Amino acid sequence: MKPSLFRELTLYRYRYAVGYGLFIVFLLGMLLTDIGSVPSGISDSEMRSAVASNALNPFIPHASDVISLPYHLLQKLSISLLGLSPFSIRLPSLVLALAASVVLAAMLALWFRRGVAILALLLATTSVPFISFGRTGTAAVLYMLLLMIVLLGAVKLTTKSPYSLWWKFVVTTAGLLLIYMPLGVYAVIAFIIAGLFHPHVR
Repeated sequence: MKPSLFRELTLYRYRYAVGYGLFIVFLLGMLLTDIGSVPSGISDSEMRSAVASNALNPFIPHASDVISLPYHLLQKLSISLLGLSPFSIRLPSLVLALAASVVLAAMLALWFRRGVAILALLLATTSVPFISFGRTGTAAVLYMLLLMIVLLGAVKLTTKSPYSLWWKFVVTTAGLLLIYMPLGVYAVIAFIIAGLFHPHVR
């Protein structure tokens, strides 16, 4: 059998589309499978988050709600539409984890060849921290999303994107928000140190 014919029969030309398709199916399967009961019960942090979201007035938010406001708005909407349940409490984390995976996929596509990018994406999104953030109904998932946005923006800036001014705004905003997230200041410090040693950033 000729190599060209073998490639046609094995959908060689569609390998990247198939890879990303399998990634989406696998990710949704991991995040959605029994999300209402695993982890078992509702943790204290999830209870506090649900109470804060339910009591939130989007027009008069408290100072402590500003950083996590997008998450609490999503959680409030989820609880209002679906009722109070483990699934409705955790649904915003699932949505934001999916958004983080999309940002991560875009970033890895700029860093690596497409085949390597797909493998790196699968390894990252099947890690314990990623799945834990995506299945826990607290604003901690914002840390992961903001981190991915800062990394993507940094890659865009170092590759001299034509929208560099826009990406500077995105990186600055996400970085400032990240400072107020638990342990986020350490990520920002790491970015600053890396930027000082990167020739294009300097």
